[in-house]
Amino acid sequence: MQEKLIDVSTWNGNIDWDKVYKSGVRYAMIRSSFGVENPNQIDNKFVRNIENAIKVGIKCGIYHYSYARSVAEAKKEADFCLKTIKNYKIDLPVAFDIEDSSQTNLGKDALTSIVIAFCDRIKSAGYMPMLYCNPSWINSYLHKDKLIGKYDLWLAHWGVSSPAFKCTIWQYSDSGIVSG
Repeated sequence: MQEKLIDVSTWNGNIDWDKVYKSGVRYAMIRSSFGVENPNQIDNKFVRNIENAIKVGIKCGIYHYSYARSVAEAKKEADFCLKTIKNYKIDLPVAFDIEDSSQTNLGKDALTSIVIAFCDRIKSAGYMPMLYCNPSWINSYLHKDKLIGKYDLWLAHWGVSSPAFKCTIWQYSDSGIVSG
């Protein structure tokens, strides 16, 4: 079943969630946080976005942008994400967004362990974990055989007629616009 889903963060400005809902969007992935715990690392539109999206009936999931360079840091990032989202109804997965260039030199073993550490911490807290990345990351930086099938996948694969991997969410564009 294909449904329209948007992903949003501070970069999308002040969203009119009523207009978004009226445009037919029923699902949103909202950036909660990035990096390790710090008040400045909570997306400054997170509370506004999640409260207003829920208010109009949009089902929400979360994504956390990672800078983790170790399993210990990934666990701290997961704890920070969990603390940030604990007071909200989360209907969709909690995604681990791993794509930062500062991580590319860590190697497949370390990066795969980082993903597993974050996702397992999210799962143990009762949420559905998800990996967000693009085909290049899956092929070049991660042990895909240890991740695909273990966690849901949100694949950023733009400009193609179908995604390179079986995924739960396919981000087919980086430039979509909906009313609101």
